[in-house]
Amino acid sequence: MRPLPLIVHVQSEQDAACIADGLADWGTSVQQRGSEWDILVESRSLAIGELITALHKCLAENDISLVSVTIDGRTYMNVRPA
Repeated sequence: MRPLPLIVHVQSEQDAACIADGLADWGTSVQQRGSEWDILVESRSLAIGELITALHKCLAENDISLVSVTIDGRTYMNVRPA
């Protein structure tokens, strides 16, 4: 059975593009879901540390205030540091 993709949820298309670009080495696709955007990361070779580093970079550089990440059906919140 193929593992579920890791999914990053954001509020804008611009935020989704930034994060998808930051995670592009692991194979990403972007989908709109209502008023939100999801970045699907297909490669499970992505280490959690690499994901967090990429997310923090995008949060800091692009004034993204909040993302949530779904891993294996569990959702975690990542908030931009003050």
